[in-house]
Amino acid sequence: MRRFPAQPDRLGENPLWNERTGRIDWIDVLGETQSSALPDGSDLRREPLPGEPGGFAYREQGGRIMSYRRRLALREEDGSERDVPLPLFDVERERFNDCACASRGRLWIGTMAPDYRSPTGALYRLDPDLSFHRMDEGVIISNGIGWSPDETILYYCDSGRGIFAYDYDVETGSISNRRSFATFGAGDGSPDGSAVDADGHLWVAMAGGRQILRFAPDGSIALRIPMTVDFPASVSFGGKGLETLFITSMLPFDDTPPGPDDGLVFAFEPGVAGLPMHRFRG
Repeated sequence: MRRFPAQPDRLGENPLWNERTGRIDWIDVLGETQSSALPDGSDLRREPLPGEPGGFAYREQGGRIMSYRRRLALREEDGSERDVPLPLFDVERERFNDCACASRGRLWIGTMAPDYRSPTGALYRLDPDLSFHRMDEGVIISNGIGWSPDETILYYCDSGRGIFAYDYDVETGSISNRRSFATFGAGDGSPDGSAVDADGHLWVAMAGGRQILRFAPDGSIALRIPMTVDFPASVSFGGKGLETLFITSMLPFDDTPPGPDDGLVFAFEPGVAGLPMHRFRG
């Protein structure tokens, strides 16, 4: 497993492969920065962001859509931004976190409780016409979102409750039949960012568990990848043929001295390719 030669992130999240530039991008939530590098970690570039990001996705027409803690914004290549109207969002009860785009260009984004404990978060869908839809409730800490290869299942990680699956209608963007997808031990960590591979397995960064877990489609643990960091935060496939798994990590939240690898970005070839990521069409 390779380590990127970069200054550690305080809370590295949302690695995302940009097939147009041939670069891997990610954010540092607490550092309020967006980073970008070549697949080997070289040519590192960082840009400041105007607040704490929760996640981002690329836009079909260029630029990104950013989820900040209290707003969504369309960000252009020159750094200018335009806020998205959010009629259903209560900034006092919830704040944005991770997001991902489905194949029809819809953005799915989750929220979390400001106290990290209350089930006041939700799962939302932002359509290309910028209409905003509340899709599920009772979320504590929203994290990884992904789809099965045939797009009939949406996977969703709530770090406070577990990993869930929904039936997904790719044409309408509707979800139904929420159920628990996988079980794991208390010492395995909390599910954070996730990615689905071409074989339909779900890869999940287990924060606090020092590992990445690969779940089979039936929810069983198919593989454990040990990490040298306590808090791996997110995973994503990229590189040539989408055959590299990129992993971000974070520094300890308490007064524990960070280890030598905490906050770094890692990459390795797991022997299976990932699925293409989609762009927001708004």
